[in-house]
Amino acid sequence: MNKSLMRTLVATVGGVFAVLLAYGLFADGESGGNQPRNSSDSTVDFTDIDSVVRSIGLVVREDSKENEQQILRAVRRFAETCPTLFTRYAGDVVSATAYGKWVEMYREERYGWHQEVALEVRMDSHAPVAPGHLLTYYLGDGDRPGWITQKAQGLEPCQRDGNSSGDTFVPVHDLYQG
Repeated sequence: MNKSLMRTLVATVGGVFAVLLAYGLFADGESGGNQPRNSSDSTVDFTDIDSVVRSIGLVVREDSKENEQQILRAVRRFAETCPTLFTRYAGDVVSATAYGKWVEMYREERYGWHQEVALEVRMDSHAPVAPGHLLTYYLGDGDRPGWITQKAQGLEPCQRDGNSSGDTFVPVHDLYQG
């Protein structure tokens, strides 16, 4: 085998091993590569936004620091009302993204919202709740601050009952505050 081909092979195998190691497939422990970011016996300090963000690997898409902080405050308050998503089911979250968006007209009319954050959470296909679903939570501030989800699966990680055929509204006082 020529030296160039051997170097390529070694680099490829090394790269594959590094990726597998990063995903925990060769990690110590019995659970293999599906190590949760946060297990059910772990705690999340809901007063600390960094703890909340780390628990589900949240990515915030926002162009200004001020808007980013407002989004993070809303997500922190949401986490207080849906703690099991950030604790028990955190390891089942494949991705989580939050961003500011225009308020839908019906939510402005129904809830009096003036600003809104969308929190999108993709659950693993083998999750015990909402398997494989993309869950979207809308966090709104205004006359009736709170959050909604538009499908029953969005309530499962929060361990809540609600409307299976439309919005479920959960009031949250001072959603966008500290």
